[in-house]
Amino acid sequence: PIRAYAAVTAAYWAFMLSDGALRMLVLLHFNSLGFTPIQLAWLFLLYEVAGIVTNLAAGSYHSLARMRDGSALAVQQIQTPIEAGDGRSGYVLVISDITARKRETRDAERRLQDLAWIERIRDALDNDRFVLHAQPIVSLASGQVVQHELLIRMLDDDGTPIAPARFLPVAEHYGLIGEIDRWVIAQGVGHAALGRAVELNLSAHSLSDPTLYGHLDAELRRTGANPKLLIFELTETAILREEESALRFIQAVADRGCGLALDDFGTGYGGFSYLKPVAEWVEDAASLELLKRHGVDYAQGYHLGRPAPAELVFDTKEQNAR
Repeated sequence: PIRAYAAVTAAYWAFMLSDGALRMLVLLHFNSLGFTPIQLAWLFLLYEVAGIVTNLAAGSYHSLARMRDGSALAVQQIQTPIEAGDGRSGYVLVISDITARKRETRDAERRLQDLAWIERIRDALDNDRFVLHAQPIVSLASGQVVQHELLIRMLDDDGTPIAPARFLPVAEHYGLIGEIDRWVIAQGVGHAALGRAVELNLSAHSLSDPTLYGHLDAELRRTGANPKLLIFELTETAILREEESALRFIQAVADRGCGLALDDFGTGYGGFSYLKPVAEWVEDAASLELLKRHGVDYAQGYHLGRPAPAELVFDTKEQNAR
């Protein structure tokens, strides 16, 4: 009777505690119960203390145990049924830590994904499948667009734009970012040659590339562009991380007559107080009015204009100006 009661109790609590993914770990063979009530009590104590949750079925298999909050435990479980000579039966459960194995598997999967992205980036460079989108930057004093920030996109095989956050980290890690930055410079100088004021984003990895200045000079000579129409944007984080290279880059840009924009201003440097602030991510009219009241010089965001293909933006602007 005691064992029958224990079996019913175990089954009841296993049912009550199995809320969706939560399953009580019950090591019982209900045809012939092999656990005493004391053993069951320890089992329930183990559940309450460790919060281990699993779904146990007959036979041997591998699965991930889960804590009661749903987070996975990196363990492997092997369950083997056993029978004693006196007719009692049960299971032997072996749990082993597979944290290192799972980490190695994730690393291998990430490397495979990176290799696929490397091939796609290389293909985009070889087949001219990078494009620039332009977003207006507006003077809050006059309400006029003073320049456009050029934002890179990569086109998928079907022409769908791919956001830079998906491919730039891979390009930076595997040494492809220099070619991308050179492409951005060539495109930006080309727009400046048409009288368009544009702001370019370069990777921090390119700041220490001494050949970048020669490439910029060659493009300026080839197109005859006015360097004053070119603004290079750097993040303050990049300046702090690559301070010596960044300062050389800033000086080289100034020597050529180009402008400088500092993104994330105020997070670490106090020596650029003479720069005019640009508020980004302006999403509504209320935010815009607040910025005006606080004397912000320029603003950028969806409320003022979403990024769109650069040629379309500039063609429309130039047609409206006629």
